[in-house]
Amino acid sequence: MLETHTAFLVNFSFNLEKHFEMSKLNFKSDRIKSIVNNYAQALEKKKDSLINATQISKEEIKEKLEGVSKNPSPLQVISLLKKLTFSGVWISSSSIQYLVTLADFNGSLMSKEESLRVQTILEHVSLGEELPLNDVSHSEIFKSIYNELEFSHHNPAYESILKLPKVNVTMVLVSGVLNEIFSTPAFERGAIHLSKECGIKFLNADVSGTKGSKANSEKLASQLKAYVAENSGEKLWLLAFSKGGIDSLHFLKNNVDFANQNLIGISTIASPLLGSSHTEHKMLKFINKIHKFENTFLYKILEKEKNFLFKQVVRSLSEENQSPWFERNHESLPKDLFYTSTAFESSWYESHLWMILTRLFFRIKEVNDGVVEAWQAMFPPYFDALNLGVIKGHHLVGTRSSKYSQEALLEAHLVFLNYLGKIKSA
Repeated sequence: MLETHTAFLVNFSFNLEKHFEMSKLNFKSDRIKSIVNNYAQALEKKKDSLINATQISKEEIKEKLEGVSKNPSPLQVISLLKKLTFSGVWISSSSIQYLVTLADFNGSLMSKEESLRVQTILEHVSLGEELPLNDVSHSEIFKSIYNELEFSHHNPAYESILKLPKVNVTMVLVSGVLNEIFSTPAFERGAIHLSKECGIKFLNADVSGTKGSKANSEKLASQLKAYVAENSGEKLWLLAFSKGGIDSLHFLKNNVDFANQNLIGISTIASPLLGSSHTEHKMLKFINKIHKFENTFLYKILEKEKNFLFKQVVRSLSEENQSPWFERNHESLPKDLFYTSTAFESSWYESHLWMILTRLFFRIKEVNDGVVEAWQAMFPPYFDALNLGVIKGHHLVGTRSSKYSQEALLEAHLVFLNYLGKIKSA
């Protein structure tokens, strides 16, 4: 059924593409030709994404079916149902994006106007030259890079002056709370893109979305030390999402010498670096009263076996605990690394359905991504870090099925850090 669905769309686009190829011969306007060219390339890109989603989903579902047939346990069945659900979401999302592109011929753009200031920033970044601007901030440079690369991503025929550097670095993806719900770690799709385009290696950290920072920092230490032992000379770059940023900071504080020797830096995305005030919500505080029964047999079974009660997760995210921890320990963090932070901002109607429900639950008033308020996702002024500002996006843009250009976001990080000399070209 998946292949039939994909084949129909692909054949339909093939006939349409043939029509436009023939039509190009009659176009005399360079402007129209460029729009048609951009439209055809954008359509091809979305078609490839749809085919990729279908093929990978088919392989993953086949693997899960084999697992159920070999071991027909309730957990295997649940795993299969989860895979079917999220594969369906991915294929549906890819199909919708394809159809929108197919219908939006007039939306194809081949030029964009920038202020002289932005043009100056992009030109000097592309040449690796120092900016002749005294009042430019790191966030302004990063946003200029990101906007340029995002436009390029959505308009394949547009040739950006920014080029992606080839680098010898291994990216470590550190996900957040309950990421096991999804099929892949946060921003894996973007990491795969960088691997193909820039030669970046990446690995997915095996952290638990139901455990606290202490347990996950220990898991990170064990995995990364084992990886470095087997891959001597590789330098690691942590890309940490949401609570993964907090877990990573705890890991760095407890492994200073190892980090200084083997890591080049950490980039946090939508991470409540000083904790979240949401843990003080009346409903969550009411639920947390269950921890008064922590000495009972049933409580111990639930907490030990499945971390069902999330006691340590809530504690790790709590502003009451994390903010004092950072104030006490920020001077003890590794000094030879770079630290960057990025926050998201989205209106309620731009968000994922889950994010809309989260907004209604928490009644967030400040600029936020549906879960984390933007100011919480920035390193404090007293800490030497590169705050890259607030860009458009909701808290779940890192999922595999997201239409958000996570490829452009990771490209922007790489270009920006390479420009500052934090990540050097190979």
